[in-house]
Amino acid sequence: MLPVFVTGQSTCSNLNFETGGYAAWNGVYGLNSQNDYEVENPIPGFTDNGQINNTDFEHSIIDAQRGYTWTNFGTQSSPVGVDPYVRVLSLSPPWGGRYVSRLGKMVGDDTVGELSYTIDVDANNALLQVYFAIVLEAPTHSPTQNPYFKISLEDDQGNSVDCVEYIQEGNASAQGFISYSADNGPDNVNTVTYRPWTINSINLKPYIGKQVKLSFAAGGCELAAHMGYAYVDARCSKPELLKSEPFVCEGTSVTLTAPDGMDAYEWHQGSATGPIISSSKTAVVSTDGEYFCTMVPASTANTNCPFTLSVMVDKAPSEPTAIFDVVPQ
Repeated sequence: MLPVFVTGQSTCSNLNFETGGYAAWNGVYGLNSQNDYEVENPIPGFTDNGQINNTDFEHSIIDAQRGYTWTNFGTQSSPVGVDPYVRVLSLSPPWGGRYVSRLGKMVGDDTVGELSYTIDVDANNALLQVYFAIVLEAPTHSPTQNPYFKISLEDDQGNSVDCVEYIQEGNASAQGFISYSADNGPDNVNTVTYRPWTINSINLKPYIGKQVKLSFAAGGCELAAHMGYAYVDARCSKPELLKSEPFVCEGTSVTLTAPDGMDAYEWHQGSATGPIISSSKTAVVSTDGEYFCTMVPASTANTNCPFTLSVMVDKAPSEPTAIFDVVPQ
């Protein structure tokens, strides 16, 4: 059976939640069933009821210009713009918007919130960039019972794009996570592990003319005793390498910049297998010609999915030479 996608978006409308709501997104919630990292007994719809910065629901739009307020232990609130438990974690999306979505409750629970968004891929939106920050308790349950966070991408046949998949269970030693003595928040929590805002860029060029479905999920432990939640955001744009100047002149240079959010970069001159000139997000070049950058997206799946973009650097046009003819009087 083929997956049922909602109407796709070619303009990535509200992919970044900047309407302050869930327009164009699809949401479900249910129980943590980690045998397959799927939401068990999913219930369609959102549970935020339009409330902003709410601690009790599996989905909540987060306004970085507001703080959280909760009533679990009497009415309390956290400072504006930071997470209640991890007050060094900003609620602002890294690219500078105002709104993000939180998935998962901020109290111990066995429920999972999931969000999905369907994109009609074209040449102008085939670079998908996802942003996420994660807060998980790390109990001593078996790993399959712990809180978790997941990113996945499916094609229009329901096939998983493995090089995108990211799954992390609550684990104090997980790569990229920091152990933190929790500030006073909506529940009685002593220590959490959190991952600061992270970006992952995904090449959708192989899917131009098709649909893909991006999904996020986060939730508490299977035993309903520990919490897990995450903040998510996303954008799409044209996949391209940028150059600081339109031309290169003699004695000058041009800086070439690849998209953020890759595990590795490798720049080549002349061809995709030409001499390596840089292994960072940027390359500085002083001669004209075609330049190629091969990038490896971040993923926890055991799949390496590099892709290559190219850009042409042209030589500056020659200055015109004035020629004067003397006309006899």
